[in-house]
Amino acid sequence: MWFICAVALAILQAAGIVTGTVRDDSGGVLPGVTVRLSGDREYRTVTDQSGRFRIVDVAPGSFTIETTLSGFESDTSRITLQSGANVDVPLTIRVRRSKPGRAFEDVARRIAAEAGDGAVQCGSHSLSSAKTSITLEQLEAFVSCAREAVTAGRPFYVIVQSPGIDSRLYNGLFAARGGSAKHFSFDSGPCGNEFDCEPRYVVSECPAPTAKLKSYGPAIVCNSEVSHERKFLQ
Repeated sequence: MWFICAVALAILQAAGIVTGTVRDDSGGVLPGVTVRLSGDREYRTVTDQSGRFRIVDVAPGSFTIETTLSGFESDTSRITLQSGANVDVPLTIRVRRSKPGRAFEDVARRIAAEAGDGAVQCGSHSLSSAKTSITLEQLEAFVSCAREAVTAGRPFYVIVQSPGIDSRLYNGLFAARGGSAKHFSFDSGPCGNEFDCEPRYVVSECPAPTAKLKSYGPAIVCNSEVSHERKFLQ
């Protein structure tokens, strides 16, 4: 009798499956999103290249689904899973908007101000407009323009946004009229979250900039290691 009751209870409480797709607010799928299912028990997984996730052997009950991804606002929603059910949950998370003064356009405007009046834009690569990382050929063209501007004594600037989880990072070159080239890096959130700390702005002398392919992608290389950190122009 006890065995029969136990089997009946197991059937009534059969585990289910929770699946879903995580997208951004423009409809694109998002790989690498951490999905956490919290209730009487906790389950955790990560979305695949298609933005899909699958959590198996989930006990029936009510759960909170939390999604987290660097550069995006965390989001939560509620689901109820019946015994033995399969539930597919579409989820959308929004891009975290930069604090004022830390968006690409704001950084570019301030770098142009560092170069001074009449500065030529030798190159600008924003992930929000280009959608893809910069190529070595593109960066070489930017650097070539910068070297020509320095030779002619013209003010100029170059700004490039880093890809992926480092999209809060910007780097490039600038020079004032008649001056030498300088390399800059601007981190809108050096502690990993731009909402929790002040940005970090570092400027280095870069008398002979070149573009080279590094392990992490195309990069501007300088022959000088002399650099200093300073407060970013407001």
